[in-house]
Amino acid sequence: MVNEEQFTEFSKLLQELSSIGFIILDRRMNVIFWNRFMELHSHIKSEEILSRKLTSFFPDVNEAWLNKKIRSTLVLNNQAVTSWEHRPYLLKLPSTQYSIDDVDFMYQNCSYFPVKDSDNSTIAVGIAIYDVTEIAVSQKLLENVTEQALDLQEISTHDHLTGLFNRKFFLDQLVQDASRCRRLNWGLGIAMIDADHFKSINDTYGHQTGDDVLKELAERLQATLRTFDSLCRYGGEEFALILPNTTEQQTRQVCERLRECVDKAPIISAGREIPVTVSIGISFLSRNKSLEEIISEADAALYLAKHNGRNRVEQHQAE
Repeated sequence: MVNEEQFTEFSKLLQELSSIGFIILDRRMNVIFWNRFMELHSHIKSEEILSRKLTSFFPDVNEAWLNKKIRSTLVLNNQAVTSWEHRPYLLKLPSTQYSIDDVDFMYQNCSYFPVKDSDNSTIAVGIAIYDVTEIAVSQKLLENVTEQALDLQEISTHDHLTGLFNRKFFLDQLVQDASRCRRLNWGLGIAMIDADHFKSINDTYGHQTGDDVLKELAERLQATLRTFDSLCRYGGEEFALILPNTTEQQTRQVCERLRECVDKAPIISAGREIPVTVSIGISFLSRNKSLEEIISEADAALYLAKHNGRNRVEQHQAE
């Protein structure tokens, strides 16, 4: 037990401090100092807990972890901290935010430091406990709002079945990519991709198989592209692709690879092999074309690919 003479007059101030919790533990985790803040929030008086083991009053404390923290401070003679973000609290005290129903404990930041006697020998560990409940709750609310906003953004720009970007994103992204490519004098190709005979797949195998086919198509196509290409589900069994910073030849080469990656192997659904191919129509941005025109040209090229036998790539030819 440490005699009270070993502490300075500063301990009197700490004792009456009601804005910060302050406790001192000896090597055996017995409490040798317990200030007014701790009395107010734990409803345990100093005379009840002094010279008693902390964990006998707070059995939910991770004793092994705290003992390691104390020994580390005693042996290394250094300071340490814990944050509510990694460990919400050291001691489970009631929440100070009574207006918030789902917060039933006080979030805490803690500082640990060696306590020395008059001979400068470390004899105990002091722990300062800061109530950061208001900060923690505000941050969690902000994180929840941010997460909800991101979820809404995800819903508004992505197709729920395939996980690809949707038609709205395609049209918005095309405006941005076309503007950048024109400014930097880059080429830009777009492609409209359609699953051949998709209606017969639905009619023969059912809509669940049709969904499996679309999801597998999306994965195969996406895996073939660069990270800055934008593959979107345009609607039904049709996909749209933006290829910024490409030449006409590179655009056709990419689309041939896409066609081959689908044609190379059947899609497996419910143990059945479903042969699938795609037809692709491509168009290329030029300064005298509107974005509506290049989309229409890619659509016309797609129609030509279908007309010429499917499972092929056709490029719009200027008249």
